[in-house]
Amino acid sequence: MKRNLSINHFFGLITLLWILLGGGYKLMAVELINGIYYSLTGSGLTATATVTYPNTSATSGFNAYNGGTKPTGNITIPNKVSHNETEYSVVAIDKWAFYSCSSLSTVTISNTITEIGDQAFQGCNGYQFVIVFEENSSLAHIGNEAFKNCNGSGFTSIALPNELVYIGNFAFNGCTKLTSVSIPESVTFIGTNPYQGCNSITNISVDPNNTYYNSGSSSNCIIETLTNKLITGCKNTVIPNSVTTIGDYAFINIFSTGSTTTIHLPNSITAINTSAFDGCSKLTTIALPENIETIGNYAFNNCKITSVVFPISLTTIGDYAFQNNSLTDIIIPYSVETIGNSAFWGNPIASIILNKGLTTIGGNAFRKGTASTTFTSVIIPTSVTSIGSMAFYGNTELVSVTIMGDDTSLGGTTVFHKGSSPHEDLKIYVPSDRIDHYKNKSNWKTNYTSYIYGMIKFRTAGDWTTAANWSTEPESGANVYIDANCTIPNSEVSVTNMYISNGVTLTLNDGAKLTATNINNIGGSGSLIINNGGQLICSNSVPATVKKTIANAGAKDAADHWYTIASPVHKGTNSPIVLSETNIISGTYDMFAFDEAAGYWRNQKEGDGADGFTTMNNAQGYLYRNNGTTISIPGNTTVGDQTVSLTKTGESVTAGLNLIGNPFPHNIYLGDGGAIDDTKLSDEFYYLSNNGTWQTGNYNDAITPGMGIIVQTVSAGDITIKDDSTPANKPSSKSSSTELQFILNGNQYQDIAYAVLNEGYGLSKLEHPNEAAPMLFINHNDKNYAVAHMSSNTRSFNLGLSAKSFGQYTLKYKAKGNVKYLHFIDRLTGNDVDMLLEGEYSFIAAPGDNENRFLVVLESLEALETLDGTFAYQNGNDIIVNGEGNLQIFDVMGRLIATQRVDGVETVNVSMTGVYIFKLNEKTQKIVVR
Repeated sequence: MKRNLSINHFFGLITLLWILLGGGYKLMAVELINGIYYSLTGSGLTATATVTYPNTSATSGFNAYNGGTKPTGNITIPNKVSHNETEYSVVAIDKWAFYSCSSLSTVTISNTITEIGDQAFQGCNGYQFVIVFEENSSLAHIGNEAFKNCNGSGFTSIALPNELVYIGNFAFNGCTKLTSVSIPESVTFIGTNPYQGCNSITNISVDPNNTYYNSGSSSNCIIETLTNKLITGCKNTVIPNSVTTIGDYAFINIFSTGSTTTIHLPNSITAINTSAFDGCSKLTTIALPENIETIGNYAFNNCKITSVVFPISLTTIGDYAFQNNSLTDIIIPYSVETIGNSAFWGNPIASIILNKGLTTIGGNAFRKGTASTTFTSVIIPTSVTSIGSMAFYGNTELVSVTIMGDDTSLGGTTVFHKGSSPHEDLKIYVPSDRIDHYKNKSNWKTNYTSYIYGMIKFRTAGDWTTAANWSTEPESGANVYIDANCTIPNSEVSVTNMYISNGVTLTLNDGAKLTATNINNIGGSGSLIINNGGQLICSNSVPATVKKTIANAGAKDAADHWYTIASPVHKGTNSPIVLSETNIISGTYDMFAFDEAAGYWRNQKEGDGADGFTTMNNAQGYLYRNNGTTISIPGNTTVGDQTVSLTKTGESVTAGLNLIGNPFPHNIYLGDGGAIDDTKLSDEFYYLSNNGTWQTGNYNDAITPGMGIIVQTVSAGDITIKDDSTPANKPSSKSSSTELQFILNGNQYQDIAYAVLNEGYGLSKLEHPNEAAPMLFINHNDKNYAVAHMSSNTRSFNLGLSAKSFGQYTLKYKAKGNVKYLHFIDRLTGNDVDMLLEGEYSFIAAPGDNENRFLVVLESLEALETLDGTFAYQNGNDIIVNGEGNLQIFDVMGRLIATQRVDGVETVNVSMTGVYIFKLNEKTQKIVVR
């Protein structure tokens, strides 16, 4: 960063350099001026003064004030002093200048001072001692131990000037009351342990523009490294994005007391060096930077980290790096080449996943310590050439070891021993054609010959179900090695451990379902493709490309090529996929998200409120169309339960409707016991048909990988989508209810509405993306529903129709439950159709017709008395009456409350609940309005 140096600063530096280089000025005698000792040099414009000590023959700070008086109280170091009619610019504070001046209070340092020498204020431990720098300070250099043991109660913070370049060794050593230090971006050198013993420091603020941190090894060693020389003793540190390395011993033993359990490391960091966090026994969480390449020896030794995700940038895990932590699940990415000696010794390991790329597993790397381990199997990739002595020693639950390589060496004879001997039930699987090789190989034959078994290999490219392609025909739950391109067609396959070899592709076709405990080496040089309709159930996340077929692809403006899609994969550590890495946004496409609050579709492509449209969020659904035939979504398969936030705004028709998606590469289900099992959701959901119409799904319908659905919630908040492919159970609300399905056919389209005669949450009717498709819905409580839940005592309800074009339509029904009476009353024509007898009803409809055209009348719930062929039925607070004559309505007390002339079908509103008596042509009927 460029700076304009002040004149004082410029001349001060010139003078300082001239003095240090042994310039031509003669050092004059020490003079006491206004209670401060100075050494004076030069004359005229070059006359300078340095604050010093009285004993010019002193050999250390201990005798610097022999023969002199130490300054006390408040003092100000001026920018100029006068002596013998000469004015001197004060440019520096000499070594020992205020050594052990324990009665100093506030020391104000002028802006002309460029250097504070070694031990200048050491031992200034008065309880009121404070350092104040004038504005526009020119201070560039703080010497070794300059403020050592300044531990008075007033010395709690120091804001270093903006021109500072150099901080010497142990500069603030022993400043036990110091809690806060601000380091400017100008600093380019920080010496050894400047804050050693500063146990009260809670914050060291580093200017984010400062890219230079010194290792302290030499005056010329200026590197982009953050080391212990900066932050020893610090409990909460903000590390700027410019830092690329956490140096040796940087945080050693820092997180061993207090409540701090985590630290944020910026993604600029590529290396964490030796013992950087060694002994941080309170550290339980660490998020490794995305660009980390090296984790050094003892880096996190004796911490308490419970989980860690190793980025795919990482290549080396050093010796003892995570020894004696609390790690349970260890996943080593394919980028890691070396795991050092004792790297994970002493962790309570429950599972280990090693990917191809790894070449060396160090001695004692996964050795059991005092913590119990429960992992039962481990797969050693083909790339591993050597396993160090006792690498898996003492893990008593380990019974299955799969060696993928043809010639993996052991560094000793006890690598897999549980103690003094191997496990009694240990099985070591090796490639079936290398069994004899391993049984006779050095160190293997000494202890493990009788434990070696052949592993099944797929050898010839082709169909999984063809026995000739296998070395031995696989059985369910086998350990499988895929050595050639392989396709699982439409069968279900279950394996324990699967390894995909170098350059090999495994493809799951429509109808294929692969269940595996672990899959290894996918995303290195092997690959996995899940075609439309294929499923993968696997405990570990693996790189894969999921493909979804766009069956009716056509022109962009075609109405019937819409889909609801979702991403079944993620990028990195559960990060959203990047759309530019897919073919989703290629071709002629449109993509929308649903805005529940506004009740409309947000155009993602056009950027209508679509912040960050470069990504596709996990568990989020999108409305999509494309003129291509297949979309490909590469990433890492999603593993583990996912959370998605749902909104509910107001009481509109679209309130509570949210477009979400299946985030997994396998089918999931909505409903009791399914992946989406939430009591605040409707039992039904929407999915999009190939002709652009919303269809309703329920617990029976699989939500496939890459599929989006619309759900409806009764309240805003998070829901959990479980990583569970188990089919859902029939909802309790439908267990004994009557369910009516109404099917509308016409103009090449079909639409469906449901009436469930049991309480529950309905699914509001949503406009079809295909505007030419008619809509069928149930009007209930003044809202239109695709699925309406109503009281089991319901006698009648409105069945609505919105015809988008003139033509002939047909209504049909399907019924579940006890339906003894089902009539359609067409309000437009007056027709009364017995659907149990007729089965269907055909009619002419036009776009301008009254939408609430049909009245559905039920007798299954309660027998009705007839009035000489007339009727009176309840519909909410409305009474539907059919007949001719004068209608009289009496309350239960016999009081006349309404009179109305009826001629055909009429609607009478009763605003209160209760029992009412109807008289039509002197015939009486009693009805209850609920």
